[in-house]
Amino acid sequence: QSYPQVISKLSHSRVFHCTAAVSEKENGESSASISKRKVAIVLGYVGTEFNGLQKQNDDGTRTVEGVLEKALFEAGLIRESNYGDLKKIGWGRTSRTDKGVHAAKTVIAAKLQLANVQFLPSGLHPNAKDAVNEMLP
Repeated sequence: QSYPQVISKLSHSRVFHCTAAVSEKENGESSASISKRKVAIVLGYVGTEFNGLQKQNDDGTRTVEGVLEKALFEAGLIRESNYGDLKKIGWGRTSRTDKGVHAAKTVIAAKLQLANVQFLPSGLHPNAKDAVNEMLP
């Protein structure tokens, strides 16, 4: 079994700093094919304007997970049929924070739909990370 490879941190500053670790590409896959892959997103955030990390059931509460899920969807990494239900994409987190609490580094894992061309020997292609960050506040 291959272990995830950690990719470099983002060079620009945003509310979220996302990095990801992904498993190596399986042999025999077409480089143009799209498949779901388990991805670890390492992020940090200023929680001042958020009601904690964990997504809430109501639509009016602004949470870190809610904003990140929307950014992943808008970047084309979550299918429309899976959007809104984190269980469908195997969402997991290493910790939670309360309202207004900041985090220097936390990890969220999810199965995202990614084209094989988005992978490099060192991990996820920088364009994929940038696509997510462009959708974040």
